[in-house]
Amino acid sequence: MHATPGHIAVEDTPAPVAFASVSSPPVHRNPLSMHLIRVIPLLLFPCVLHALTPPALPYRVDRYGQSATKSYPGKVTSDDELRADAGLPLAPLAKSPALDAFGGLAGSGEKFGLKKTGFFHVGSAAGRQVLVTPEGNLFFQLGVCGIASTDDYTLVKGREEIYEWLPPAGEGEFASAWRPGSTGIFSFYIANWIRKYQRPFTFDEWSGQAVDRLRAWGFNSAGAFSVQSTAMRKRGFPYVAMATPNLGMGLKMLPGRIGTTEVMDPFAPGNAETLAAAYTSRHAGKTSADPALIGYFLGNEQHFEHIPKLVPAFGASVPAKLRLVQLLRDKYQSVERFNAAWKPAAPFSTFDALAAAPLMVSTDEAAADVRAYFELFLETYYEMVSSALRRADPNHLLIGSRLTPGTSSNQTVVRISGKYTDVVSINYYTFGIEKEFLERVHTWSGGRPLLLSEWYYATTEQGLNAPNEVASDRERGMAYRNYIEQSAALPFVVGSQWFIYTDQSITGRFFEGFTGEGYNTGLVNVVDRPYPELVRQAAETHARIFDVMLGTVPPFKHEDPRFTGVRTDTRKALTIPRALPGLRIDGTTSNWPGRPAEPLTSQGHALGAINPAFRGDFRLCWDDERLYVFVQVKDATPLLNSKAPPLLWAADGAEIFIGAREIDKPGTMLFSDRQILLGAGTPGKIHIVDHPADGPRCEVIAIKDIDGEGYVLSAGIPWSVLGIDPATTRELIFDIALNNSDDGAQRHQQIVWNGTSQNSGDRRFWGRAHLTNN
Repeated sequence: MHATPGHIAVEDTPAPVAFASVSSPPVHRNPLSMHLIRVIPLLLFPCVLHALTPPALPYRVDRYGQSATKSYPGKVTSDDELRADAGLPLAPLAKSPALDAFGGLAGSGEKFGLKKTGFFHVGSAAGRQVLVTPEGNLFFQLGVCGIASTDDYTLVKGREEIYEWLPPAGEGEFASAWRPGSTGIFSFYIANWIRKYQRPFTFDEWSGQAVDRLRAWGFNSAGAFSVQSTAMRKRGFPYVAMATPNLGMGLKMLPGRIGTTEVMDPFAPGNAETLAAAYTSRHAGKTSADPALIGYFLGNEQHFEHIPKLVPAFGASVPAKLRLVQLLRDKYQSVERFNAAWKPAAPFSTFDALAAAPLMVSTDEAAADVRAYFELFLETYYEMVSSALRRADPNHLLIGSRLTPGTSSNQTVVRISGKYTDVVSINYYTFGIEKEFLERVHTWSGGRPLLLSEWYYATTEQGLNAPNEVASDRERGMAYRNYIEQSAALPFVVGSQWFIYTDQSITGRFFEGFTGEGYNTGLVNVVDRPYPELVRQAAETHARIFDVMLGTVPPFKHEDPRFTGVRTDTRKALTIPRALPGLRIDGTTSNWPGRPAEPLTSQGHALGAINPAFRGDFRLCWDDERLYVFVQVKDATPLLNSKAPPLLWAADGAEIFIGAREIDKPGTMLFSDRQILLGAGTPGKIHIVDHPADGPRCEVIAIKDIDGEGYVLSAGIPWSVLGIDPATTRELIFDIALNNSDDGAQRHQQIVWNGTSQNSGDRRFWGRAHLTNN
């Protein structure tokens, strides 16, 4: 998920040192401050709000960084409890088979005829693709992202009143819990480690402890956003590295973030040489010689599929735009022929004039030109990156760009990235494993193995936010088992990386200010206690992973409708984060929060013949004025909807169901509920059922993908249209459905996120949504 705004790229993040100079004073509490706390804006504490009544305590976060308003088993109430934890023995939670030094299945190389090359590589065994350790044995990556001190830090300066306790900044016993080189950024997790071991925190000691724990639980490697410490190197713990082309290398980038991070301009003069020099400096003779390195990620959640929409709108200062103009000049030769093909609103007099002007892609000829440009862009980009990195390090794997499912649904991106990489990686957030989707990506990539490079399940049991929510720690364990074993049973999936080792801070990770993610992501919580059922069940799966991948035992299956697709009244839940400044309804995800999209797949089949190729991914965010919706749809016959507004449901588009009153009441929709029809036609349309006059107050856009294989549907809907006040209401019932028509005349399929085809008549099966500030 995530370089900024999702996750900081750890390659640019220093490991913690002794202390930082921070100006925040120590905080002391007394009941007289209660009246001050009640007027603190809700945005200063972005945790899950299940009730609007102010807490009885004069603070929201206790001295250990835990929710002060929620009780749960295992909640720490004294330093003595933490010190007692330090003496607990560490032992394996399950009996694993004999492993080689890198976590591979000992003896399997000889059995399956695998090669010993001294480095991780891709091979085949028992009719399937596998990773192979440097010693030549079978390996399935069981990785953990974020073995680093990053997401546990939170910004405390400016909202000190919500914390029961903060120590003096940069001095005394807890000096090492303040973030080095920053002001007002503190880690309760590190403070608890200091209490536990009664000595200053060092990253090296902590990371060594983390590796020892992870191995005892059956994990075998560090995933993305981990910092390779001396202790980790001494333990020979396999790891991956980030090699994302970035501003810190001195590269010229395309304007703005495209997804969660910037994208290098492959046409900018000097970028090829600058990138090659950066890779040589960072990797040649260093990581290139390390047998513990599995391979390099080339990026993180860059939404390449939006390049064809963005580049035509750029100005003449962007080399990528100039290359598009050159392509058009070469093809059409005369500007009159260009005008006839593209049909601009005002004809151009010269090709030079195209460079500064935003170009509208509104004809079939224009779409074909942009598709050709998109191919050229990706070929140039991936050839430049892969050749530079392979020259600096010819020994290690290129393990893809950590694509989102939405980007992975773009055949052009998958095909070209697969051409230049050894493995295709997907940050694959889902409940049930979609075999058809993963098979399609595998095929499009030219048969590359897949690495599922980021995912997790969460609960609100300890007061944290919980996207991908399940009910309990026990269910997190079952969900983990289902994900790993169901995916490992596929003959082209070679590993996975859970996100992340520790929970995020309850008041949000520091680099997103007061609205940072504060999610239950961890294998361990803020007081450094493992989630017992999660790690126990994970260890069970890890002990049998080779049997599962070789097909000698059936994979674990979590018998829950969200994971199997069989309908009951179980409800999915999601969190809706705050919108980022500058968000626009323009058909792209620029300036959207860097949160994983929610999948809409054939597991939610509601009407018509099952069509695995028809799927979508949706995102939501909000501000004080509007709810924003973004849906990326894969549809072989896109934008077939010319229906009148009340009939938009009968062709391509989406239906949104939302309510804020009596949310546990089943049955017929309440008058306060809203059903919103979004028509995916030319242009996009919107209709508010039973409130048609409110439609013009909304903004909606529908844009066909340039490959003709799908479309984007995006809308901004005022809260006043929804009859909801986000200042007083944070818990909603919500659902979304996608409708598909192959001819524009009638609906042929419908898939639903949580409910059924009867959503408009029965709100019982709608899911849940929480508005959060992080």
